Amino acid sequence: MKQILFISTVNLHVRSGGALATLAYYNAFKYLFGSKVELALPAEYCYGDYIDAIPVPRRNRLLTYCTFFAGRFHRYKDFFNRLLNKDYARYDLVVMNGGFYAGDMVTMFQAYGIKVIVIH
Repeated sequence: MKQILFISTVNLHVRSGGALATLAYYNAFKYLFGSKVELALPAEYCYGDYIDAIPVPRRNRLLTYCTFFAGRFHRYKDFFNRLLNKDYARYDLVVMNGGFYAGDMVTMFQAYGIKVIVIH
């Protein structure tokens, strides 16, 4: 089995409903698949226990406004499209939280032949 990419859009250091649910799913995948699971987090949350996570960098304000009017509402799609262009054969499965983020990314991952699981 290839790697599993677990994409979190929340701060896993915060103890709130969404963060705790995402953390529970992440821990379950880590328990079941061990080192095959790679975590991707917003760059500002890659510290402490998650220092080795794949950091998803923020866009600058100009790029945020320009991409918003082009229909790209978040930073994840462009980042993961670039990441998969380099090494799409590395991942077999993508697990991501948040339907808003998954909405426009599912077809992109499927185009690379990667299975997708969307949680809450």
